[in-house]
Amino acid sequence: MKKKNNIQVKVEKIEYPAWGFGTFEDREYKFKGAILGQKVEIKRTRGKKAKLIKILEKSDLEEKSSCPHSDLCGGCSYQTLSYKAENNYKKKLLEDLLKNNSIETDLDFQESPEHEGYRNKMEYTFGDEYLGSDLALGLHRKDRFYEVVNTDGCKIVHRDFDIIREKVRKYFDEKGFSFYNRKTHQGILRHLVIRRGFSTREIMVNLVTTREAEIEKSFINYLLSLELEGQIKTIIWTKNDSWSDAIIPQEVEILYGEGYIKDKIEDNIYKISPFSFFQTNTQSAEKLFRMAIDMIDPKDKTIYDLYCGAGTIGISIAKHAKEVIGCEIVEEAVKSARENAILNGHENISFYAMDVGEFLQEKGTGMDLAIVDPPREGLMKKAIENLLKYKPKEILYISCNPETLCDNLKDFKEAGYEIKALKGLNQFPRTRHVEAIALIQKMQI
Repeated sequence: MKKKNNIQVKVEKIEYPAWGFGTFEDREYKFKGAILGQKVEIKRTRGKKAKLIKILEKSDLEEKSSCPHSDLCGGCSYQTLSYKAENNYKKKLLEDLLKNNSIETDLDFQESPEHEGYRNKMEYTFGDEYLGSDLALGLHRKDRFYEVVNTDGCKIVHRDFDIIREKVRKYFDEKGFSFYNRKTHQGILRHLVIRRGFSTREIMVNLVTTREAEIEKSFINYLLSLELEGQIKTIIWTKNDSWSDAIIPQEVEILYGEGYIKDKIEDNIYKISPFSFFQTNTQSAEKLFRMAIDMIDPKDKTIYDLYCGAGTIGISIAKHAKEVIGCEIVEEAVKSARENAILNGHENISFYAMDVGEFLQEKGTGMDLAIVDPPREGLMKKAIENLLKYKPKEILYISCNPETLCDNLKDFKEAGYEIKALKGLNQFPRTRHVEAIALIQKMQI
């Protein structure tokens, strides 16, 4: 039965974000993770769905990868493409997605300034590379939930990440600490989160364990003794006993430093706490914000920054606008946003820790322009309804998921809005993700 279900196909068609299509005996199958032109082995699952088993022949688009883990690591999708080829590939995927959703527009697609060593944050997982291996610390293996790849020489992070990750792995391996087993829910070590300021080179290390762990002072001294290009400014210990694989900060202790680092985007300085949102590609974020400002005319406008996170977009626009009002449901992020506004001397910006829908009901009047930067799920129907009640003349929609952007643009079109401009940005090089920005305006009747 297994042999019957495994078939070989050529990837003849692709769809955003990483769907491949191949035909076998006049039947088209859909599967995740392939590149156009590859010959692959897939396993038929249900109906026309399949699972990619292995790549048999490379695509003509590919070249030799410089990453030693590209065949195993699930972190990246396009390490075998040149950066130019990757940008062209992603642009075509985004153009086809828009076309398939009946969105006709000339897409301006921009590159990230850097495609290597660009990430300022990594979440590593403790585990094993295979049953019985030494302690591993890295990223999940492709299509495997329980196996972890030690990501030595990772191409999308600064060398400091590699040094810290490997030294922490070695420290706990030598001391005999066990990793948290997601099947049995036994063990101690869960995650290691590293953040590094691109401009400041300040580093935060956040160790995530279960509550039964005991961390000695020697661990702090060990970290501070590492030879790095940057400097460790703070060490955090997060305790999490939840069964979820997500990092749940049930208890947080600052072991060293002040509990935050700083970084810059253009002329603005930001305090970054352990769980506040901050764009993971600092240089590309600068480009994203410049693109956003170029698409709008913020002068003399009251701008609502919805889903504002730590306020990076609103703060970047504040000096060009009459007033900026931000809303975010995560209280820690709003606290950071307020501190960042004060830190940069902006007096025309305020932030509220509220649900967006409730916020609009209370404070939605006087809005000239709304900026929305929702999570990957996009805007919920109720949020759109609440936003449209206040009839903003313009909406700037910044999206990390173009699929939900397309869905939301249809909702806005039905409400009498039209797309004025739409741009794409390769915000996350080597991965399958892209950022999209749409400026929509109320149609004049």
